[in-house]
This record gives sequence, C-alpha cells and structure tokens, in this order.
Amino acid sequence: VSTQSTWGDDLFQELEKKAPELSRAVTSQRDLMCEVVMFSGCMDQQTSADVGNVNAVFQLPADVGPGGAGGALTNALLKVLAQGGEPTFIQVLEQVRSMLEQLKFTQIPQLSSSVNIDVQSEKFYFVPS
Repeated sequence: VSTQSTWGDDLFQELEKKAPELSRAVTSQRDLMCEVVMFSGCMDQQTSADVGNVNAVFQLPADVGPGGAGGALTNALLKVLAQGGEPTFIQVLEQVRSMLEQLKFTQIPQLSSSVNIDVQSEKFYFVPS
C-alpha cells in the first residue's frame, strides 16, 4: 500500500479543511475530478499580446463579437472557429499558431489537458458531449 498522496487526495483534504460542509457533499476525490482542456496564449517564458483593434488585425465576421481591444490568441481562435467545420484539437492549435505567425506575433500558443486526449483525432469542443 502506497503512502504517497496524489494531487486529488491533497485537493480533497484541503477541501475538507476549508469547507467541511462542502466536503460532506463531495463523497470522494473522484467527484472532484474534471476534464480541463486549455489553450494558453504563449509558452511560459513568453508574454501574450493584446491587440488594440482586433477588427483591423483579424478581420473577424461582425457576428463574432464587438471588436475593440482583445487578446491575440482569443481573436485568432475566434477567427479559426468562425471558418466552420469540425477541426481536431491539433488542427485548431496549428491554425491559430500559423495565423499569429503570419500576423507577426511572436507568441506560441500551447495546449494543455488534465486528461489524456488524442489531439490528432478528437474534435475540438467547448463542452464535452
């Protein structure tokens, strides 16, 4: 029997200390587990760029948002997704990276996940089905 705790064990123990009434509702550490897939704007040693006029830079469709200022990754992602289709996670990442590079941004977006996903074949989603 291992005496090492896992991240989930530590999280559950912390929850019990800080919110005992909530921890009673969460019957096990398994209830705390969730799936998180995240695009970040850049690598750890980089800075994500902001854009003063996203409409001028990204030429987004009018129904995508109000325009104005915004993040380079956010707007590149919106532009890629506005093209439609059912791209995989890796296709979205590669298209966003390519777009930012073409627009002379130096940041390199990253994709992280709390669970193993097949980025080559799994379709991009906002909410898992």
